[in-house]
Amino acid sequence: MAGNQEASLKQVFRELQDMGLISSTRKLQPFKHGPKHRPDSHAGLLRRSRIYYWLDDSKIEVDGLRFVLLHEERHQRGHLSAAAYFISFIGWSSFFVYLYLTGHFLHGPQGLLYLLLPVAVWYSTWPFAMIDERRSDLWATRLLKERFGIARPSLVVAKAFEFPPMHLSAEDRFVMRLMKTFHTDYHPTKEKRIELIAKNVDDHEE
Repeated sequence: MAGNQEASLKQVFRELQDMGLISSTRKLQPFKHGPKHRPDSHAGLLRRSRIYYWLDDSKIEVDGLRFVLLHEERHQRGHLSAAAYFISFIGWSSFFVYLYLTGHFLHGPQGLLYLLLPVAVWYSTWPFAMIDERRSDLWATRLLKERFGIARPSLVVAKAFEFPPMHLSAEDRFVMRLMKTFHTDYHPTKEKRIELIAKNVDDHEE
């Protein structure tokens, strides 16, 4: 199934490029390793010409694949997440440089606090990353409605997010609980994303 899904994904990608909805310079690239039990996609943060994907054994229909690819394309065009990471990194790095220049540089065990720099950068970008996710969802689904005649794009997204029940090992469950505890995912919940699309795209009168 994964092979058929990959062929379908590439076909949809070329179709969207031919329509001018995805940049002609954009390229698809598979992840070397992806999450277990579900597909994933990601707009390249540093390599802006890349849209990365992981299919696993997914069975996403054509309209769902269109949504996924258009969502990632909006990330690449918007630059909000990339700008947020850059500004956050510069801000926090400047703070640590300030500590050093003013003689407050930490040594010994206290110096381990500098390891919190990546954590500070990550969580400082969350509000902007969440805005970017909502914008990408709305942009992609509006195109589904306008260019492909889909009256209720929220139903397409809901179906694309339907995954078979996961049979997780004890280790997998521990990792998932750990990720949930530290809130490592800035995406809104599936329910909130579908509700937003239903309200702003499905029910919106032109």
